[in-house]
Amino acid sequence: MHTRILLTTALLTAVIQPSPSPSASAPITPVEGSGTPNAAETGQGTSAMTHARRSPDAVPSSRDAEPPPTRALAAADLTISVPATANLGAASAGSTHSAQLGTVTVTGQQEPEWTVTVTATALTTTGGTIPTGDIAYWSGPATAESSPGTCSPGQSGAGSQVTLNAARTAFSYSGSNGNESCSWNPTVVITVPANAPVGLYVGTVTHSVA
Repeated sequence: MHTRILLTTALLTAVIQPSPSPSASAPITPVEGSGTPNAAETGQGTSAMTHARRSPDAVPSSRDAEPPPTRALAAADLTISVPATANLGAASAGSTHSAQLGTVTVTGQQEPEWTVTVTATALTTTGGTIPTGDIAYWSGPATAESSPGTCSPGQSGAGSQVTLNAARTAFSYSGSNGNESCSWNPTVVITVPANAPVGLYVGTVTHSVA
């Protein structure tokens, strides 16, 4: 089995609004992300993840939403691509908020098996942190596949979501050698601490295939 480190970047943005009074409901307001999806790169699969909390009248800065650089580290028999940016919308402190990261695609040539693992960093802003134990992930089923073998999700549904305080299996492939391709659109679930300060939270999600 060949190990390939596949690095592309993606930025997730979201807004966490101040907690409402007990008699009010907390609106979830979409926030526009920036950038366009990256082309497939060779190397280790890394996605930058950002979660934000701001006051209702704050304006997100596109400078805060720039993904880290993309680099290629290995030969092209395995490739991975992730979105350049993603939008997590808005949420209130003390709430649980989920949004899809965007399509992740792994392609291989003459690779009988491979596994994609996913990790994350904490989401941070000035004076605030959302730890990886409050960030969960579930891959969902394959959204597209073209292969002589089997593409298998790490977590087929929300009920099997896993926290990203450790490396987790996102997807895997096994079967015949050939030109294989598996795509999925994972969901990130963030449990926002009740005392999370207003701000733009930035972190990284990494997909690695080997």
